[in-house]
Amino acid sequence: MTGLGVIIAIFFIVRFISNRGAVKDHTNPPTASKDLWVWLAVFHLPIIALFWVMAADHPSALAITSMVVVFFATSVVLFPSLYAQATIYLGWVKPSYWLGRIAYNRHQKDLFAGALFYGWRALQRTSADNKAPYQQWLEERLAQYSGTLGSGAMVVHGFLKGPPNTYAQIRSHFLFLQGLNKNWLPPNIARYAFRYILARTCQEKDFAEIRQQARAWQLMAKDSFAQWVDMYHWSLGADSIPWNLRLKINSLYLKVGNRPLRDLLDQLSRQGATTASTAPSFNELKLAELQLYNRGGQDTEWLNVAWRSYMAGPMGDEWLPRIKALGSFNENELLARLQQSVRDLMSLRSGEGDLDSEAAMQERDNAFKLLSIKLAAMVNRSEQNRMMTGIQEYEEFLALVRLADGLGKDDNSRAQVFFQMRSPVWNWMVELWNNKKNRPLAFLAGSYMAPRAKEFGDTDACNFFTGIISNKFN
Repeated sequence: MTGLGVIIAIFFIVRFISNRGAVKDHTNPPTASKDLWVWLAVFHLPIIALFWVMAADHPSALAITSMVVVFFATSVVLFPSLYAQATIYLGWVKPSYWLGRIAYNRHQKDLFAGALFYGWRALQRTSADNKAPYQQWLEERLAQYSGTLGSGAMVVHGFLKGPPNTYAQIRSHFLFLQGLNKNWLPPNIARYAFRYILARTCQEKDFAEIRQQARAWQLMAKDSFAQWVDMYHWSLGADSIPWNLRLKINSLYLKVGNRPLRDLLDQLSRQGATTASTAPSFNELKLAELQLYNRGGQDTEWLNVAWRSYMAGPMGDEWLPRIKALGSFNENELLARLQQSVRDLMSLRSGEGDLDSEAAMQERDNAFKLLSIKLAAMVNRSEQNRMMTGIQEYEEFLALVRLADGLGKDDNSRAQVFFQMRSPVWNWMVELWNNKKNRPLAFLAGSYMAPRAKEFGDTDACNFFTGIISNKFN
């Protein structure tokens, strides 16, 4: 055992000398080999302490106490996640945070995200009197972090800062997060994110969205629960199920299944089938729209009801094959935009919005001015080497995305917003990629921009953004 300790010590001495003065490369997550050596080095300490006590003929109380202290201290370092379960349950925010910082086995891809995640989970169990100061303490840790911002930290940021109130905003945010680089995302954080959006989606009884989220988040973390949700959701609408797939669904249910969720999916599926059987077809809706236009009618609520039935029923089945045939980069996102266009139309008919009103036009002009200001600030930071910390740049880009999505209500507006963002975001991503080594954030930006570049036929931008996503650049 002593020989093993000498080998480990020599390894770290040689590594320290070779890395002295070198610039750290934050391009990739930490490697598993480093964590293995750390684990072996720490594991060696209690063994030495045990042999030291056993070698003595009459070990003193001090020696025994020292051995117990060493065993306890090393067990915390070797198995921090086990202790974290207790501190989270007790609502101890700071101990949970620091245990997450050393939980290499769980958060190797993003240790800082793991610390925030454990601290945030403990915060949910903290008393109401202590919640505000601990919330502020965690937000300070986030604001002061100057290292590479991993995908996990971006997800936890949404929990810590408080997700938007409405379901539409939450759904939009989690759709945006599906563009994260999964190589920087700890699996337990991805699994929690899926369960969070799943709970909200079930609460809204958004049956079609349940499977879309399951398909996305199981790819992010190899989540067996998300895989079961995806396959069971599919089986409810399948005409026939091959025996091997039925066996796979049943085995997943025995492993990770949830009976209340299964019953809810059955119920929502039956409701969806009833809605689909009574919903009008797209051709019927087009004819009704034409007749309404020719008559100049004012009673439009019946047509809005028909559109709602169509969106809740056959719209996805009719339009997804058409969208796929066109070679869309993201079929679900394009379908969501079509649905949003219909909702905007219904909103105008109901008098809830008026895009032609003077107030609406003024609000739109102000939003475009704000977009220009934010883009100009992005250009100045990237060109003058005045980039902020990773979390600050992420928050600025997140605000930019929300502003751009709010302006893109039609194809012309979407095109205008994209070409206004194209060059500033491109140069900003180059700075993140080459100089700041904050590549997870550049990856997310590329995932957001690539489908828009393809949609509007910008080949050069599309090649660059997809090159970032596919890691073609060194």
